[in-house]
Amino acid sequence: MTWIGPVQVEGQHADLYACEGCIRTLNGLVREAIWQRYHAPAR
Repeated sequence: MTWIGPVQVEGQHADLYACEGCIRTLNGLVREAIWQRYHAPAR
């Protein structure tokens, strides 16, 4: 398990830990969100 940062949920704070596989999944989700933000159709 690796500490990946603090989180806030419903006004409460806690440290967040994840295994290597979950970190890879989260990294993929973040990359996809960033890609979509910069490639979204103009409004």
